[in-house]
Amino acid sequence: MSDRRKLPITRYLLSLLPSKIRFAFMRDQLKIPTKLDSKFVFRIARTKEELSEAYRILQESYLELGYTKWQASGMRIVKYFALPSTTTLIAEFDNKVVGTVSIIRRGSFGLPMDTVFDLSPFIDRHEVIAEVSSLAIDSRFRQKRGALFLPLLKYFWEYVEGYMNLDSIVITVNPVMTDFYEGFLSFKRLKQSVVDDYSFANGNPAVGLYLNIREAPKVFSALYNHKSPEKNLFRYFVDFKLPHFRLPERKF
Repeated sequence: MSDRRKLPITRYLLSLLPSKIRFAFMRDQLKIPTKLDSKFVFRIARTKEELSEAYRILQESYLELGYTKWQASGMRIVKYFALPSTTTLIAEFDNKVVGTVSIIRRGSFGLPMDTVFDLSPFIDRHEVIAEVSSLAIDSRFRQKRGALFLPLLKYFWEYVEGYMNLDSIVITVNPVMTDFYEGFLSFKRLKQSVVDDYSFANGNPAVGLYLNIREAPKVFSALYNHKSPEKNLFRYFVDFKLPHFRLPERKF
């Protein structure tokens, strides 16, 4: 199936540069929004209604991108959502769900990625891993230059790093999104990194990436801690506090 996402001309020109130069340029262009509307709240989905809204946004977003087929329910629901080891995080604006991402901890049922990617190196090392899945943002908030996306990623990071006791996270992304995860977040490619026809994404191509949670703070510090605050993702993820976050009152 052909990829429906188009690469903007500036990103295409950047893609011609060596990755080291390209990623450094990208990080220099970063502007982190530190002011967030007080109507935003980030937390774990708690009710059936909240999950339904999250899956509705997911269906709408994935349908637009060609990652799923139309569903009569208006929601994208996959079997992994029903597992007790799956956590769905949501962003709310004025008490309405506007963003979501799910974390699927690997257990006896495996991960969606297991169908096409070789995760045996993690298993052989006895690592505890989870898949980042089903990231979606309401269409009204997608064009605001990271105003919701970065806080949602920050909440995801604080929850994963502080509450899940993981060694690594894995993710599949469309090829046009690899620069973001590799350049800004220092994800690495799996050995068998590219799949041309990924059924979990409606036959679109996919790239498999991973991030070692234990080593990530050191890597982020090396990449960002010499930069000014508006470009310092290490400070934003690790030190900067947002009162909009609702985290569990327990550790893993």
